[in-house]
Amino acid sequence: MKYLAKIIASDQEGLQMISACSSGAKVKIADIKYLASNKVFLLSVERIKVENENEDKKVNSILRFDFVDKVRSKNIDQSNQEEVLELISSLNNDCKIDAILLQLPLPEHLNEREILEKISFVKDVDGLTAINQGRLFINTPTHIPCTPQGVMHLLDQTSISLSGKVACVIGRSTLVGSPIARLLLQANASVIQIHSKTVEPKKLCLLADVVVVACGKACFVDDTWIKKGAIVIDVGIHRTEDGLCGDVNFEKVSHKARCITPVPGGVGPMTIACLLKNTLHAYEIQINS
Repeated sequence: MKYLAKIIASDQEGLQMISACSSGAKVKIADIKYLASNKVFLLSVERIKVENENEDKKVNSILRFDFVDKVRSKNIDQSNQEEVLELISSLNNDCKIDAILLQLPLPEHLNEREILEKISFVKDVDGLTAINQGRLFINTPTHIPCTPQGVMHLLDQTSISLSGKVACVIGRSTLVGSPIARLLLQANASVIQIHSKTVEPKKLCLLADVVVVACGKACFVDDTWIKKGAIVIDVGIHRTEDGLCGDVNFEKVSHKARCITPVPGGVGPMTIACLLKNTLHAYEIQINS
């Protein structure tokens, strides 16, 4: 039995026939493609085969629209886990998209780890997928997380060798604390990592030549935590009645520290700069692959 592999609508009647055949079809976000250079819009749909009255089965079809100048998306439900995953899958496969960044934290009903792992590790410019985290820990990173990378650039500007220095990281998040601790270790510092279960954290912190604070508590660290001449990097940012502040009490600590980053205007701009650097790196990887 022979049948047409293609049905082409050359007029309004033909378009109506294709529309009737596609009535009630299901399409996933990941199965929508726009080839801008060719002005072609493609849909992969699952539909009921209505061409044969005696047959009622599901078939997959490709709908192709030529001479499409522009495509926009609207009403994609970002609160739906499956739709978010489908959208990321679509972005992974889009050669015009060089980088993907998931803005954290996500709403509680979404599975953050599952969504993160859907991102291609090459396009994961925040370096948060398991592949990128693992590559960082064996010192062969694809993308170094932006904020930790920015912190290391700031420390480089002090012209002080980290080798042999005691570095204290307050915080152990996947986004900031743990990657910073790893980078400091790779720079040959002796690293102390303080968290909510640490016994006598202030006593440990006072040993440090370099203190990186990423605990998420406004003005948590004061001068009683810092030894004289230490370098202090404040990663936190909080909006209070008095304005913006970090995890460090700047007024108290600045008189004791050798160097200290302000909030705002310290780590934040470095994070953005490193995000742009990672995006360019992602582009270079993809264009050369």
